[in-house]
Amino acid sequence: MSANYSAANFEKPTGSAPDPLDEAAPGTLGYYYSQNNTLEPAIAATHNPYSLSEPMPGPLGGVRRVAGPGDAFALGSGHESKGRDFPLLNELDHYSRLRALFVPNSPTPSLRAQGVKIVAVNPNGVEAISFHNREGQTLASCLTGDQYPASTLTGTLAADPTNSAGNPAYQDIHVAASASSTAVTITDGATGGSASSYVLVDLQQNPLVETAYTGSQVVNLAPGFYRLLVTSGQVGFSYQVHYGEFSYVFYDDAGRAVASIAPKGVAELLPTGLDNPVYPTVSPLFTPLYRIHAQATGAALATSRGTFADDQYYSPNPGSANYTNVAIAGTPDQALYQRERVGVSGQMSYAFPVATGTYTVVLHFAETFFTSVGQRVFDVSLENAPYW
Repeated sequence: MSANYSAANFEKPTGSAPDPLDEAAPGTLGYYYSQNNTLEPAIAATHNPYSLSEPMPGPLGGVRRVAGPGDAFALGSGHESKGRDFPLLNELDHYSRLRALFVPNSPTPSLRAQGVKIVAVNPNGVEAISFHNREGQTLASCLTGDQYPASTLTGTLAADPTNSAGNPAYQDIHVAASASSTAVTITDGATGGSASSYVLVDLQQNPLVETAYTGSQVVNLAPGFYRLLVTSGQVGFSYQVHYGEFSYVFYDDAGRAVASIAPKGVAELLPTGLDNPVYPTVSPLFTPLYRIHAQATGAALATSRGTFADDQYYSPNPGSANYTNVAIAGTPDQALYQRERVGVSGQMSYAFPVATGTYTVVLHFAETFFTSVGQRVFDVSLENAPYW
C-alpha cells in the first residue's frame, strides 16, 4: 500500500485482522520485517511486526484481547492474550476458613464483594487466576484444572439499583477452558405475576452477542467470558468452576504477610476438596507466648482477641497505674483499653523471657486523655532498636 498506515488500517469494527503493511518500500516497518530486507537477512520475517489491543466495546470497559508480534500471535490467530476482572463471589470461602490457623483469634468474614478475581489467559491458552482484597494484596492464586472437585459459585442479581440487599444488576462469568461446557442455573426470584427478564452476553464476540431469557433457566455455556445482566426483577444464579493448584498468602490484622502456602501445602490442608466443610484438625501454627493487659487488676481479661493476663516483667515497678471509663470507639473490647501503666519518668519497658527465635509483637493503643491530633508523641523500641 502506498498511503500512510493509520488507525483506519487496524481499528476494524468487527475485530478482523488489520490491513497488511507496505513491504515494498525500503525504510518502512513492513519492509524491515519482510523477506525483501536483504540487507539484514537475520531479521525474522513477519506480516505482523507489532502488538495490537482490542478494547471491549460500549460501556463494558476493559480489553477483549491482545495480539502480539509475529504471524502466529496476530489478531484472529487464536493465540491472543485475554483477561477479565470479576468481583469476588464465594470463591475464597475455603481460604477464609483456613485463615484462623495462621491468624488466631481474628475474625474471618466472607470475602464476597470484598475483592476482585483476575483471570488472565496467555497466548497458549493457559488460564491463571489471582484473587486480591480491597487493599490490593494478593490472597491466593490458582490455575484452571481438575485437581479438586468442581466448586459451586452462587450469587443474586437485581435490576433495581436501590434493592435493600445491595445486589448488583450484572455479574461476569468465566467458564474455564478445562471445562468443555458449564451449566449456569438461573432461578427467577421475582414476586408477583411477571417473570424476571435477563440477557446473557457473549463477551468474546465482536459485535457482542446477546441472548434474552425470562424466568428460571439452565443455560449451557462453552469456555469463555460472559455477562449475566438482569433487566427486570431479580434472579439467583449458580455454576461450577474447575480450579486447581491453589497457593495462599495470609495476612494478620495489620496487613502483614504471616504465611505463604504453596500448592502442595494447600492440597494437604484441603484433602477433601474446596467445598467440603470438613477441614483437617490442625493446631494453629502461631501460638501467642504472651498476651498482656497493661495494669490488669489481678484477673485475666477475656476479649474477642483471646484472654489477656496481668502484665508483668515491667520497669519501673510499679510505675503509675491509671483507669478511665471513657468509651473507646472501634472495638468491642472496652476494658482492654481503659487501663494503662506509665513510667513516671516518661519511659516504660517490658523484658519478657523468651527462647531464641523469631517473634511477632503486636501492640494495641488507645488515646484516653488527649483530644487533638499530635498532642501525644512517643516511640517504641524492640531489642533496644527503634521500631516505631
